[in-house]
Amino acid sequence: LFIPCMATVVTVYKETNSWKWTIFNIVFLLVISTIGGIVTYQIANIFLT
Repeated sequence: LFIPCMATVVTVYKETNSWKWTIFNIVFLLVISTIGGIVTYQIANIFLT
């Protein structure tokens, strides 16, 4: 799973000046990385079995 580093979080906050967008960015990246991991696992599982 992927959670952005503190430097990225601070930069997003400074650029947007909003905790709402900062939290949204963290959650969005976490969801996208989780979905990507699940899809990759399922595709690999199909080809390897």
